[in-house]
Amino acid sequence: AKNSKEYSTDITGLKGKKAVLFSGIANNASFLHVMKASGVNVLDHLEFKDHYRYKEPDILMINRAAKKVCADVILTTEKDWAKLNQAIEWELDLIVIGIQIEVEDSQRFESFLNSKLQNNE
Repeated sequence: AKNSKEYSTDITGLKGKKAVLFSGIANNASFLHVMKASGVNVLDHLEFKDHYRYKEPDILMINRAAKKVCADVILTTEKDWAKLNQAIEWELDLIVIGIQIEVEDSQRFESFLNSKLQNNE
């Protein structure tokens, strides 16, 4: 069994990869949408409730699902990864997708925040 974990905010290298996703976030559909839009070949997406605490049977189910469809990788969110036991044995490489937020006009955004903060004093 593999125990490889990789953290990435650059998902361009995942284009064309056959993946099984799992997530337990408020909007599971958005994770699926971003992965598909990035060219990931999503074979299955196991959705859990927000703030879900993963247990051993869940991990076995995820591993089985990935093997069954001959996935290349297993993908999850940074939030979900934080809730996992780090000693888990994965059947395939687990890639943790971090979300990176970029503000286009950072000076304008900073001015906006400062004005709101000053108004609340």
